[in-house]
Amino acid sequence: MGTIRRSSYVIWDVVDEAMVLCETRSARFFHLNPTAALVWEVCDESNLDAIARHVMAVYPNEDCQRLAADVHTFVHDLHRAGLLEIDGDAHDT
Repeated sequence: MGTIRRSSYVIWDVVDEAMVLCETRSARFFHLNPTAALVWEVCDESNLDAIARHVMAVYPNEDCQRLAADVHTFVHDLHRAGLLEIDGDAHDT
């Protein structure tokens, strides 16, 4: 099982009820909507399947496959932006 970790180069806080991330090497800022903030809050030392299950528990009336796909895409977007590190296969095995 792979592990997802927040980059040590990222600082974050809630500003005016919105989650804001700053990647300190590039000084880029990212504003997260509430669902994206939920993913960010649970992504450290986790894996994609566990994160998706958490989001599904918060949104039980939504389509599980769509939520899982959205979580997968978002986590990989965060990884490409340098905000997350992913070791190995981040899915449950």
